[in-house]
Amino acid sequence: MCAEFTNQSQYFANPNDPGADTTFFWELGYNQPWQISHDVNEKFDTCYYLEGLYTVCLVAINKNDCSDTACQVLTIHDYPVLVAPNVFTPEEMV
Repeated sequence: MCAEFTNQSQYFANPNDPGADTTFFWELGYNQPWQISHDVNEKFDTCYYLEGLYTVCLVAINKNDCSDTACQVLTIHDYPVLVAPNVFTPEEMV
């Protein structure tokens, strides 16, 4: 399963200067290095190939060292496997 993550942070900087040196750190839940962004509109995507629970976190830190963290647990399930019959047996008519 693949997922796209959108930063929906609010009030992380001065509203008169919304791009003022805010850094966003993404942890996408699969023990890889943190993804770093300075753009609130940047999107990240990744694919999860194993069934399980993954914790995805976003940390926002502004130039005044104020920070906030949001985390969400994703539950990934295996795709169901359907086996279609390849032979049909006719019913006996009575």
